[in-house]
Amino acid sequence: VPTPKPSTPKPTDAPGCMWHPNPFAFGTCKYSNEYPTSWAGSSFLYDSYAACCDVVWKNVGCKKDEACDTTLNPPVMPTPEPTPEPTPDPTNKPTSSKPTLRPTTIKPTPRPTVKYTIPPVVKSTIDASKFSNEIFDGFENGLTSIWPWATTPELPWSTDASDKFEGSFSARSHPVLNKGDESDLHVAITSPLGGMLDFWVKSDVQMPFSGCYINIDGESKKGYTYPTSEWESMAIPIPPGQHVVMFRVWRPNFSLPPGGNHVSHTIRIDSVRYIPTISEGFESGKLQVDSAVTFVGREWGFDFDPSNAHEGNASLRSPIIDAGQTSTMKLEASASSEGSLISFWYRTSVFMPIDKFTFKINGKQWIGVSTQQDGWKKFTTVLSPGQSILEWSYVSSPTSIAQQFDHPGEGRVWIDDILIVPKA
Repeated sequence: VPTPKPSTPKPTDAPGCMWHPNPFAFGTCKYSNEYPTSWAGSSFLYDSYAACCDVVWKNVGCKKDEACDTTLNPPVMPTPEPTPEPTPDPTNKPTSSKPTLRPTTIKPTPRPTVKYTIPPVVKSTIDASKFSNEIFDGFENGLTSIWPWATTPELPWSTDASDKFEGSFSARSHPVLNKGDESDLHVAITSPLGGMLDFWVKSDVQMPFSGCYINIDGESKKGYTYPTSEWESMAIPIPPGQHVVMFRVWRPNFSLPPGGNHVSHTIRIDSVRYIPTISEGFESGKLQVDSAVTFVGREWGFDFDPSNAHEGNASLRSPIIDAGQTSTMKLEASASSEGSLISFWYRTSVFMPIDKFTFKINGKQWIGVSTQQDGWKKFTTVLSPGQSILEWSYVSSPTSIAQQFDHPGEGRVWIDDILIVPKA
C-alpha cells in the first residue's frame, strides 16, 4: 500500500495568525499573519477581534477581515515579515505610484441598529430643496462664511493658504498628535431627493498612527490610510432627507515611533460642491426648480389632462405660437465630477412639415422632431461635469414658408418626468 503523502496546509491554516489593524484599510481589524515581525509583543496584536476593535478603533465602524481560520488554536508568532498587498483603488482611475483612497470593501459584522444622534456642534443645515445648480464652498472667506460647517472646539479645523486645490485657501484639520485625538468637520445637508457631495482632498496621514474617516450619519463611507502627494477628487452620494457628513482625522491608541513620523497627521479639503438630484413631474402645478428655469418667447404651461401625461396626472406643454415664432424652456443644471445622468419623456404633435421640436445641451442639438409621433418616447444621456444649459424648444417656420401650408398654429410638444441624477 503506497504511503500517503502529507497534506499541504491550506493558506488559512498558516501559523502566526493574530488580530491586528489592517495597514491598508483604516478602521479594519484583520486576522492574519501578514504583519511585520516588529509588531510582536506590541500593542498592535490582539487575541480577539473585539479587543482589537475596542483598543485600536474604539468600535467606531470597526470592520472585520478574516484571512486565517478562526477555529484554530492560538497561533505562534511568525518569523518572516510578509508584505501585505494594498487594496484596489476605488476611484477606478489610472494612478501613479502615489497612495490613493482605500475604502474597505469587507462587509461589517451585523450589529444592533443604533439611532444616529446629530452632534451638538451642528447647529444648522444646508437646505438644497429648491436648487438645481451646485452649492459651492471654496473656503475663500473662512470656514463658516458660506456653508454651516461645524468643527470640534478642542482640535478645530481651520482655513489655510499654504496648500490648496484652487483659489487661495483650503480647509485643514488640526494635527492629531496624542493617543485618541480626533479632529472633526461636520456639515448637515437637507435635500428631498438626495444628491452628490463632490470635493477635493489631500491626505497627510499614516496608518497605523493616524487616518481619516468620511462618514454619513456615523457610518464610514470612505477613508485614507496614507499620505497623497497630489489632490484627489472624491464624490459621495447623499441619500434623500437630512444627513450629517463628517470628516474625521483620528489617532488610534498608538504612540509615535522614536523620532516621530514624516507626516503632519492632517488632511485638507477644498472646492466642495453639493449637486442635488432633480426630479420634475409637474404634478404640483408649479416648477420645483423654478429659480433655475427661464422661458424665451411664450411661457410653457401645465397640462392636467392625465391622457397627456406620461405618468401621474400632469405634464408640461408648449404654448400655441404663430408662424415664425419659437418658444423655449431653459433649465440650468449642474453635473458632478463624474457627470450626471439625464432622462425625460416627450410626446409631439407638430405641424408637418415646417414645425419642429428640438432639445439642446449647451447649444448642441440632441433631438429634432418634425413629424407626428405615436406615444411617449424617452431620451437619456450623460451631462458633462460642470454647468449645462438644457433647452426644450417648439420652433415654427418663418411666416413666408408657413403661409404656403396654411399654418394653423396648433402644434404642441409635451414634456414629463425630467430626472437628473449626479454620478459617483
